[in-house]
Order: sequence, then C-alpha cells, then structure tokens
Amino acid sequence: MAIIYFIGIILVLLVINIAIILSRIYLQDQLNYAKKTNPESISFQRKFSYIQQKIVAKHSTWLLIISASLTVCLILMVFVIFQLSSDNQAAMKRLAKAEEETVKLTQQQEDIINQSVIQSYPQKGIGIADYNWEEVFGEKGKEQQASIEGELSQSMAPYFGSTTALTMVEVSSQKLTIAFASNPGAKHNKKLVLDNITALVKEAEGINQLTQINFQAAFKEGEEKEDYQCSYQRENGDAQFQLISKENEGNGE
Repeated sequence: MAIIYFIGIILVLLVINIAIILSRIYLQDQLNYAKKTNPESISFQRKFSYIQQKIVAKHSTWLLIISASLTVCLILMVFVIFQLSSDNQAAMKRLAKAEEETVKLTQQQEDIINQSVIQSYPQKGIGIADYNWEEVFGEKGKEQQASIEGELSQSMAPYFGSTTALTMVEVSSQKLTIAFASNPGAKHNKKLVLDNITALVKEAEGINQLTQINFQAAFKEGEEKEDYQCSYQRENGDAQFQLISKENEGNGE
C-alpha cells in the first residue's frame, strides 16, 4: 500500500509541474504577443518592461519550485524502485521456499510409498480356492469368471505391493495368469513378494480345475527396472504345482 501511495504522490507532482510549465509558457507567449501589438508606444514599453521583469522573476521562482518537486519525485522514485526490488527479492525467496517445501512434500510422499508395508501371505490363505471354480470352467462361466478375476486382483494387492493387478483365467488351457506392476519400494521387498507367490501357488493347489499358473511381475525403484516371470504346472488337479520356468531381467537405466 505504501508503494501505491508514493506512486500517487509522484504522479500528482508530475502533473502539477507539467501544468505550471504549460501555464508559464502560455503567459510568456501572451507577453510576446502583447509586445508586438504596440512596438512604438514608449509608455507601453515601460509598463511592459516592468510587467516582464515581474513575470521573469516569477519564472525563476516557479523554476526553483519545479526543481524542488522534481527532486522530491526523483527521491520517491528511487525509494519505490528500491522497495519494489526488496519486495521482488522477498517474493523470490518465498517462491523458492514454497518450491523447496513442495519438493520436500513430494519426497515425503515418495518415501511413504517406498516404505509401504507389503504383508506376508496369510497362513490360512486368502480364500482363492473357495470361489466357484466349477462354474468358471463350465459352459456358462463368463460372468462368474469376470467377477472372480476382479475380486482376485483386489485381494492380492496387499501381498504383492501392486499398483496395477490383472488376473486372467484361461478356461481352455486351465491356466491362471497373474500380472502385476509393483509400486516403488516393492523391489526392496522382492523376496517377500516371491515368498507370497509361492504361498499363493500352494493355496491354488486346492483348485482342481487349474493345471497352470503364470506370474508376470514388474518391479521399479527409481531408474532401476526389473521384470520377473515364472510358471507353475502340474499334470492334474490332485498333484502339486512345480516350478517349470523362471526369468529375471533388470537394468539400471
């Protein structure tokens, strides 16, 4: 508010100075015109000379007043510029501080995500074998299949640190495919995730209709990426699943 006040004073002083200068110029023009109208009259010349001296003296006085006011304007302008510069520096500091706080908050959020606890697969399982798999593998199991796939994707997330999970049942090949992309931080818990995969496969042995289970996992930590795939298979519903393939690819890009 103080800056606006001072800018207002500067503008008012400038307008007054301009008005004074214009009025003095107009008055001088009137004198010049009057001098030309009666160039030969001696009495007029005397009066004119006297009036001219008075006006010139006032010109000098007004000139001093204008100089003083312009000096005040200059001082106020310097003050305003200095104040604006100080305010700008303060604003830049606040902006830098706000950006720093934003970076801190973002980092804290990432740290919270990175430190997200991946739960151990429960000993009693998650009830994967309790679904109505007979209907899923029946002739009219499409709707039941979609429902089970959605429920499985949600129930498995706490044990795989998954941000994106996809579960697919292939009825014709009696195969269950589970794909998930783990959130940042899950890579540090990769061993626990792999243990949970083993536990889930063990629980899935209770699903007599399944003979194959495939896992596709993507771990990411900063610039490091790692893909993991493994496949389990058994001859029939009464046998145990055996690990038949495993692939692990990573890079530090």
